[in-house]
Amino acid sequence: MEQTFSRRGFLKGAAAAALAVSAMGLTGCSTDDGAEPSTAVILGDYKVDVDVRKSTRRSDTRNNKTTGILLPVVYITNQTGSVMELKLTASVFKAAASDGTELKFDSALQPLTLVQKVPASVTPSFSTTDEEVFQKLSSGELSLKLSITLSGQTAVYTMNFGNLTQTVEKI
Repeated sequence: MEQTFSRRGFLKGAAAAALAVSAMGLTGCSTDDGAEPSTAVILGDYKVDVDVRKSTRRSDTRNNKTTGILLPVVYITNQTGSVMELKLTASVFKAAASDGTELKFDSALQPLTLVQKVPASVTPSFSTTDEEVFQKLSSGELSLKLSITLSGQTAVYTMNFGNLTQTVEKI
């Protein structure tokens, strides 16, 4: 038994199916319920955010010397209409403990290719040989102050690894 479809019948069916699929997305709960407030900021042509929950910290002991390493996760989005390449250097990322102790930027990051409006993640690495400062950062007794400078503008993220909170201030 052969069934045939007219072009008009096919288009009506396709439109009805598309409407049904799009309506399914409207019946669910909002994805913003219970979401953390965004700490995204605009720095010139870039939108920047960090995620303390995905950031990591670890210690490395070599030659009886312990180094504390902090790896914050940073998201950068190109806000322009073209593809851009961003060189990630110590002039972009700086970090210090909330007591003022500077952390060493020791990342050899590859340039980041940013496609329009698509966030890219990068994980700069910072270290300290001060074991007490590293322990206080890990426990949340001290916070990490992460400065990100792009397009001549700076945002300072305050990240607490103890209670997994973060705030941002654009300076």
